[in-house]
Amino acid sequence: IYTAGAIRTGTMTWILDRLAEAAQKGKTVFGMMPHGIVEQFTGKHSTFPGFMVDNYTDVSNQLMNAGLKIMFTGHFHATDITEQQSGNQTLYDIETGSIIVYPCAYRLITYIQDSALIITTKHITNVNYSGIPPDQTFPQYAESLTRIAADTLFTTTLMTGKQITYNDTAWH
Repeated sequence: IYTAGAIRTGTMTWILDRLAEAAQKGKTVFGMMPHGIVEQFTGKHSTFPGFMVDNYTDVSNQLMNAGLKIMFTGHFHATDITEQQSGNQTLYDIETGSIIVYPCAYRLITYIQDSALIITTKHITNVNYSGIPPDQTFPQYAESLTRIAADTLFTTTLMTGKQITYNDTAWH
C-alpha cells in the first residue's frame, strides 16, 4: 500500500530549530511521526515505500545530527525497535503497531532523565465487542483479520510487483 509521507523543507527547518533550542536548554526531545525513519529490515523502503518517510536516510541523518535520539513511529503496524548509528550518535526508531492489529500491542514508556528509557510492551487481551465470534478470543480474532490484510498486501506486492491502494484491500 503506498501511503506516502514527507517532511517539507520548511517543516524540517522548524524541527531542527526546536531541537537546537532544546539542546541549548539541556532538554531531551522525543519525536513522533507515522512513517518510519530507520528501516526495520533491509529493503523495506523499496519493498514497501509508502511506510518510510520520503528521503528517510537524509531525514534520519539530519535529525540524529541535531541531537534527536528517539523517534516513535507506527505506520507499518509492526512492534519493533531499530537503530541507526553514526560516530557516537544513535537514533532509535521505536515502532508500535495499531492496537487493532495483532498482536494488539501498546507501549508504556518510563524516561529516567539522562539515564534510561524503559520500554514495556503490553498486549490487549480482551475487549467488549459483540462482533467477535463466540469461539474466538480477542487476540485470535485480531490475528485472523491481520492475516487477511497481510495476505492481500504481501501477495499483491511481492508476487505481482503492484503497489496496492487502500481501496484494493480486503479490510477497508
